[in-house]
Amino acid sequence: LVAKMLQLPSEAYLIELTENADVPAIHRARDSVLRHLAGALKGELIDCYQRQQDSGPYEVTPEAIARRSLRNTALAWLLMINDEEGRALGLSQYRDADNMTDRMGALKAFVNSGYDEDRATTLNDFYQTFQHDPQVVEQWFSVQAASRRTGQLSHIHALLEHPAFDWKNPNKIRAVIGAFAGQNLVNFHNPDGSGYQFLADQVCKLDNSNPQIAARLVGPLTRWRKFASEYSQQMQAALMQIRDKENLSRDLYEVVHKSLAD
Repeated sequence: LVAKMLQLPSEAYLIELTENADVPAIHRARDSVLRHLAGALKGELIDCYQRQQDSGPYEVTPEAIARRSLRNTALAWLLMINDEEGRALGLSQYRDADNMTDRMGALKAFVNSGYDEDRATTLNDFYQTFQHDPQVVEQWFSVQAASRRTGQLSHIHALLEHPAFDWKNPNKIRAVIGAFAGQNLVNFHNPDGSGYQFLADQVCKLDNSNPQIAARLVGPLTRWRKFASEYSQQMQAALMQIRDKENLSRDLYEVVHKSLAD
């Protein structure tokens, strides 16, 4: 419960509460509140992290799960403000983790931190360690695609070229393209419209081989009415590009035409 209390409302939830949503403004406001709170509570967060350390072997009891959740939340807050003590705790947790929850918690914290070298090191080590486990690699893709720091379009394109990415694997497609458009809202809703163009291009490409997943991935564009005009107009333009594609599948046709007609 305490871990849940420390989680600010998501950007997606805040968007639902507004009309004519301006995603970058929502992101800046939420980020500012988080950093202010983390800075003011730094000492309490470090104490909280230390109190939740496991003293025995890994357990899946409700109490142990709650401790890990609270510890990882505290770590994420500390690394959001680039706290050096938090950095040391994160590196130790990543290195010594005996379970995926703690290792992934540390990885996510570094991916969303300002510690560029640690981010690169942990991402590389994680992939080298788990590259033969497809499901874990999907998490590795998703963590990067959903992050404001690693989810820039240039990096998203690099992930699509990664040897472990497979255009024939729907889970990997969702882990990169779906995570970018559905979770990395500040980069997807870039005011220059590049995120919308990217999604339209990928949806058109996928429609030729997997129209079902193409129809599911286009969802973020169909919510164009929720956003301020400078965003909604570009989202509509991206939908029209998809609508005008030659040999548009029936799956995608229904979703796009319904969105533009409603």
